[in-house]
Amino acid sequence: MVLPRGYVIYTTAISFFVILGFMSIFFFDRSGSMKNRSVYINRMDDSNVALLRRLASDTLTHKLRGIIWPLRTKTHPEMDIGCYSSDTTICADLKSGGRWEIFNSIEQAGELYFSERKNRTFVDLGANIGLCSIYLAARGNWRGVAVEPLFGDLLTLNAITNNVHDKIRLVRAAVGEVSGQTRINLEVNNPGGSSGGGNSGMVVPLKTINEVISEAEAAGYLIANSSIDYVKLDIEGFELRALGSADKMLAGGRTGLLQFEFHHDNMEKLGAEPIKLLELISSYGYKIYRDLNRVDEVKPENFKTFVKFRHFGDLFAFSF
Repeated sequence: MVLPRGYVIYTTAISFFVILGFMSIFFFDRSGSMKNRSVYINRMDDSNVALLRRLASDTLTHKLRGIIWPLRTKTHPEMDIGCYSSDTTICADLKSGGRWEIFNSIEQAGELYFSERKNRTFVDLGANIGLCSIYLAARGNWRGVAVEPLFGDLLTLNAITNNVHDKIRLVRAAVGEVSGQTRINLEVNNPGGSSGGGNSGMVVPLKTINEVISEAEAAGYLIANSSIDYVKLDIEGFELRALGSADKMLAGGRTGLLQFEFHHDNMEKLGAEPIKLLELISSYGYKIYRDLNRVDEVKPENFKTFVKFRHFGDLFAFSF
């Protein structure tokens, strides 16, 4: 049978090229490696291809001007990562130098505290596109939970691309002091800075950290009553609210190292007192530092002085 010009026969042999062509036109920025992309798509099963199609047709993807995939990181091990084209922060840095700031913390903490090769666990709260979770899982002896309300599909693609999807439990939700729903306003030029607190934006599920921990224990990603080696908390000023229902993660010094963003201005905009975040973490017995080497301690008697400087950046709380 002769088909008119323009028809395509979707056979197994050529379906890969059809998918690749479709995705290249409607989905992928040309900055990603075409060669590496073809390798990944060629080895994907039907469910993975369905994920690509869903990402390609997703309203969120189009708002963020498509996806650059894959970009090779300058890490050990190397990773191939997808990010949103509109992102002038994380994605811009990955494109220009193959790095993002979270890699520095993971590498330094690994050298200082986690060099012993044993099974370790993490909780990544505000996982974004998965850089922290995937980098830890790719190191071979880590598994844990990634909590992300908006970008779960791209995080999943990144985990599949780097063959660590079985080590990461994805929770598609925001975290807060109660369960339910909340709204998040998308920041097109800085998707990782998308935040809530208003009556507009995208509706997403809301869970407590206690729920996240209990569900991860039931699913086997965390071990009940065992320590959690590393927690990253970056949720754009909602840290105090989220930690208000997090005793399963913090009580008894269960978390070894808590890296959390202290965004003074964001917390104030949300009606929170920044000093309360420091006081809450300290009340569980954690010591807070401005550096991973534990040289510059933020002591409880100096909390009031510290918050006067309207600090913005990561702090590190240790239970050991």
